[in-house]
Amino acid sequence: METLSWKSKPMIIVRVYRIWPGVYQVSALVSEALPTVGRAFYPRLWERIESYAGLLGIKRLQMTVSCQSKKAERFAEFLKFEEESILRKYGQDGSDYKMFVRCF
Repeated sequence: METLSWKSKPMIIVRVYRIWPGVYQVSALVSEALPTVGRAFYPRLWERIESYAGLLGIKRLQMTVSCQSKKAERFAEFLKFEEESILRKYGQDGSDYKMFVRCF
């Protein structure tokens, strides 16, 4: 788990965990303030993802995003994740999610 900050303020907490060799899941808790720093922060996040891939030998990195969160979908796409599938009734509340994947 890692916390990425911008000007001493936490912006995102990232957890990357192994499902099996070469396949990892990423989850993130994003600050409400992240949109205020805009694209200035995103290259740092992108570099961290590239770093994780190299250090851990990641071939496939995946994340799930609520279908109700268009901002989260755009964020995943900005990080070069591609939509792979819809996970019906995946959420705790029975909501649908999308699986986004990035292969290295």
